[in-house]
Amino acid sequence: MPAMTLEARIDRLERQNRSLRAGLGVAGLALLVGGLLGLARQPQPAPDVIKARAFHLVREDGTILLKLEDTYGRNEGVSGTITVFNGKENPVFRVGATPGGHGTAKTFNRDGGMIINLTATADGEGYLATVNGKDEELVALGVAEGGEGVVTTYNGEGKELAEIGVSTGGHGLFKTMNKDGKTIVRLGVTTGGFGLLTTFNDNEKELVKLGVTENGEGQVEVFDPVGMKKTKRINAGD
Repeated sequence: MPAMTLEARIDRLERQNRSLRAGLGVAGLALLVGGLLGLARQPQPAPDVIKARAFHLVREDGTILLKLEDTYGRNEGVSGTITVFNGKENPVFRVGATPGGHGTAKTFNRDGGMIINLTATADGEGYLATVNGKDEELVALGVAEGGEGVVTTYNGEGKELAEIGVSTGGHGLFKTMNKDGKTIVRLGVTTGGFGLLTTFNDNEKELVKLGVTENGEGQVEVFDPVGMKKTKRINAGD
């Protein structure tokens, strides 16, 4: 066998070196992939805290089903809210906190119009209102300025129609109003603790008073709607 020249020997060594490097590269890549797969199969520790400005839960088509976010800067009157949406991405329920730090919850119709508002007043008193979907209150359950409970019903234009509450003397009070919000019937209690029923005209002038005299006898008084003068009085026994 003829002796190999120096050039042939160098060429063979280079080929062997390239083959060795290729084999080592494949082996290293296999070890790396195996290590990564092993790490992927191992359970990862859950983070202690997740911080974000918002979280949106969506369906496969991207429709938003739930939002957890801060809405304070949107003039919505609440911050730190959780909102649930229907399939049309209209809100149907929202719970959060008012700027004053009180809890609030709202429900909406399928078109996104608010229908129930459970919240707190600026003074921290409870307030519940039913709404017609156009942000116009229909029934409100709250607290009067004196701290007494009050229930008020409204028409679709924000005018009071009826009110159940407490008089300044601490007695029960019921009022009905016309479509313009003016009192037409009032059922209350006199300072002496007797029942009193009063009807009014459109200018809230007394027309008829059904009550009790100082002697404890029943009495009916009729008034002139212009001059507010008594035109007739019927006492017990008349």
